[in-house]
Amino acid sequence: MAQGLRYPGPPAWVKTLSTIRFSRFLGGGNAMRSLKLCLTSSVIMLSLAGALAMGGCHSPTVTVIAMADTHGALEPYEATTLNGEKVQYGGAALMAAYVKVLRDHASGPVVLLDAGDMFQGTLVSNTVEGEPVVRFYNRLGVDAAALGNHEFDYGPEGEDSVPKHPGEDPRGALKERIREARFPVLAANVVDETGQTPSWLKRSILIERGGIKIGIVGAATIETPYTTVRANLTGLTFLDPVDPVKNEALELRRRGATFVLLTSHIGGECSDNSPEKVDDLSTCSNDELFKLLNKLPTGLIDAAVGGHTHQAITKRVNGTAVLQPWAQAKYVSWVELSRDDVKVKSVLHGPINLCGSVVPDPRGGTTCNSGVVAKSKDPVTPAVFRDETIRPDRPVVKLLQPDFDRVKAIKETPLGVSALDEFTRDYGGESAMGNLVADLMQAFPDDSAPEVGLTNNGGVRDNLSAGPLKYGHVFNVLPFDNRLAIMTVNGRTLKRIVEMGVRATGGGLSWSNLTYVASHCQVLSVLIKGQPLDESKTYRIMTNDYLATGGSGFNELNLTADQVQLKDDAPPLRDAAVTVLKTWNHDIASGDFYDRQHPRQDVQAPCTAADLAALQPNNGH
Repeated sequence: MAQGLRYPGPPAWVKTLSTIRFSRFLGGGNAMRSLKLCLTSSVIMLSLAGALAMGGCHSPTVTVIAMADTHGALEPYEATTLNGEKVQYGGAALMAAYVKVLRDHASGPVVLLDAGDMFQGTLVSNTVEGEPVVRFYNRLGVDAAALGNHEFDYGPEGEDSVPKHPGEDPRGALKERIREARFPVLAANVVDETGQTPSWLKRSILIERGGIKIGIVGAATIETPYTTVRANLTGLTFLDPVDPVKNEALELRRRGATFVLLTSHIGGECSDNSPEKVDDLSTCSNDELFKLLNKLPTGLIDAAVGGHTHQAITKRVNGTAVLQPWAQAKYVSWVELSRDDVKVKSVLHGPINLCGSVVPDPRGGTTCNSGVVAKSKDPVTPAVFRDETIRPDRPVVKLLQPDFDRVKAIKETPLGVSALDEFTRDYGGESAMGNLVADLMQAFPDDSAPEVGLTNNGGVRDNLSAGPLKYGHVFNVLPFDNRLAIMTVNGRTLKRIVEMGVRATGGGLSWSNLTYVASHCQVLSVLIKGQPLDESKTYRIMTNDYLATGGSGFNELNLTADQVQLKDDAPPLRDAAVTVLKTWNHDIASGDFYDRQHPRQDVQAPCTAADLAALQPNNGH
């Protein structure tokens, strides 16, 4: 090897790049012709003694900003102090203000990535199938977004949320949003009937910023078929993302990418994301994103943006800087990447709350956390970020104000009913909010008089605050365009559904007119309207079309067509709930729906992974 050149050996993933000819770099002369090896250091990882003597080979710093699970949350949130002052946080205009500060303070190129689930969830977005979100993202300068499971929720363009007429495209609304977007939607692991990436989707892109080539790969969660309406996924297959992501990343390296980024609607959770613990994964769950990154060659992906789980991650995992900034446009995270001859350096930040104004935080500093604000008597002051006073971005306010005005009257429509206290939800277990929704569904008028009401907790998306109820409150709780459906099953199958809720590793189920006792993943008893379940008897369950058509694992029930009646003539679930609330014509209290001393779901011992393993056949006993 030439005098002064040291090649310590590439990372394992580089060994796959058999087409690289190192001999073309062996010409001597001013440390290999003035360090053009910087541009290929991501591929060959050479360390040059001559380069080091001249100060080394360093790329400019690239700042990657992360957004995730916006869910149509374009309007700002408000919290009120004990003195009646308002604190504003989150939403599009404040997101734009913080992104602008980050761009202004960046020392090099900036890349803005979104982890998917952009549209679904608010009146301002749902009523026009996500169009304002795309308009905002275009203005914000998003570089790429991952394909989220809820991107499929709108179905065909127009009123129908699933195809009901010949010629309707089950992905018509999504394709229209992608046509409007000035950024690509990415997923390397989604294929159509031909085994190829659909024409409306991209696997990856290669962009150039400040002379630096940056590759971006996308991935979708393999849970997509179980977490959206299956009818809108016809013809699509969601592959294990490991090989598709690896192959795209290697190809981007071959094409000269100095950095390779991943934006994925795949997530996880870490309970401690403090700056001094970015390499400590002891508080992290081994969810889908961690499994993906740990199966990839170390350092193949320089930074990854995650989503889907609505949690926070600020960690380094197997050589990759990982960001996940909660959800619903309330937080932002970012990482600063730089590369020298042999390695990438990452400095991770966030997630930070998008505060427009703040109060003193008893733990130090200031905050716009709604729980702290509600207990504060201190004066409200403007938020400051990186020594700049934060104000809502005026162009974004102007861009979206007509959309906010369009839905204001609908949101403010009074229902004539008040919540006497707060109704809270619980994704994994029983709650007043979940029980209320199940009761409203079961009470919706139907000639078949279903004995039981059932909803999935993942479809209950917000709490109800105390006070007079308005249509917007119910919409926030039930934003999905699900319709009612009736499942007709025998008692044996009904007990199996109860077991599915008890053993769910994700969201649980909420019931009306059904109570049970369970312990260690086993259902010990079930009562229907106070009477023991009869496994040979037929029962009717009022639920939603998402569950009835196979969502959340209900496809494993293998129900026949005559066991499922879709109530296409009924209003969307939220409007059905409003109808029943109005007929009740009385105020509601959370204790009437969830009594902790006498719960509907009496779980005497939790269902653990060990319990589940013991229930599996051939478990070694």
